[in-house]
Amino acid sequence: MFLFQLLQLLYTTGVVVVLGFISGPVAVGYFNAANTLRNAIQGLINPITQALYPRVSATITSDRKAGIILIKRSMNILSLTTAIMSIFLFFAAPILIEISAGSGYEHSILILRILSPIPLLVALSNVYGIQVMLTHGYKKEFSRILLSVGLISFIVVFPMSYLFSEKGAAITLLLAEILVTFMMFIFVNKNKLLLP
Repeated sequence: MFLFQLLQLLYTTGVVVVLGFISGPVAVGYFNAANTLRNAIQGLINPITQALYPRVSATITSDRKAGIILIKRSMNILSLTTAIMSIFLFFAAPILIEISAGSGYEHSILILRILSPIPLLVALSNVYGIQVMLTHGYKKEFSRILLSVGLISFIVVFPMSYLFSEKGAAITLLLAEILVTFMMFIFVNKNKLLLP
């Protein structure tokens, strides 16, 4: 979990740093107003994912078939919960920004809508990466995926921030989460890790 959070910071914090360097503090303010809300909503599932990992790990070790069933059940619950969160963020963006940031942050509404799929993507990557890859011993492959996406997003955010300012940073972060989830999904399916 620590490794996951540390490597995830590589492309989440890196995006904000580059945005500030290229587009200035106003763009960072618009971005952070939306991203803070997204983090707050997404943080509601953290206790669940943190509690699941040791249980899944222990179950996989003692009874792999039961562990796979547990992973699939948790994926269904997390997917449904975070899909609702993502939909809520998208449609409630104007109200949420008005309540949390006040007037003058209308630019943050679009940013929040761009970032709104991320809770669902993070939940899926959590299942594929932490609950499946790590519990099956694929720590190096897990780290490589996060490092490679971190480097790619760090490179991509420069032109995206230059061309589209805070919108470019938000798109970069969304694409990074899509890429992480996709790469982990491909790895898990290629190695048939969810087959009993």
